Amino acid sequence: MHPSPELANDVLAWVDPGVGRFERALLLDRDGVINVKIDDGYVLDFDRDFRLIDAFERAMAPFCDARIPAVIVSNQSCVGRGLIGREAMREVMTRVIAALRSRGIRIAGYVICPHAPDARCACRKPEPGLLFEAERRFGIRLGESAFIGDSATDATAGERAGCPTFLVDAADEARYFLAFEQAYRLTAAPLRVGNE
Repeated sequence: MHPSPELANDVLAWVDPGVGRFERALLLDRDGVINVKIDDGYVLDFDRDFRLIDAFERAMAPFCDARIPAVIVSNQSCVGRGLIGREAMREVMTRVIAALRSRGIRIAGYVICPHAPDARCACRKPEPGLLFEAERRFGIRLGESAFIGDSATDATAGERAGCPTFLVDAADEARYFLAFEQAYRLTAAPLRVGNE
């Protein structure tokens, strides 16, 4: 496990108290993976801005059936840019989690980098800090988990953290489902024995 005490009090994070700790998880970027990415914009108001990607619910079904926990790991620089406050972002995330739960998708928690790009923090992807923070908070093994993102920064963060990463393109349904299928094969496989 990689310690990240410098992130513990600075990131926005929430852990579902009913889930507990687990060894592997599906880590998900939010915008472009769960919801439609707004070109040059942000999800600042849930009702106005949040639109679930049509394929997401179906792509998540095998993970839900197998009870593989899902954790959102996302850059949200809109907080650091002053476009939305920390508590307002928490409220957006509460609404996101409730909307997914109403569709049978349980999110075990989230870890969000709230910093603007010029903050040069350790948590903003492509830095691996958010993934290390998820590892610390949930007790997961990143090498046994999978991360689904939609950008080169996600791929770099996953590689730096030692977490297998799969990229989606919401406009390409076949590629979208393929990434989820690959992640499922990895996270549903028997755990490896020993520290690797």
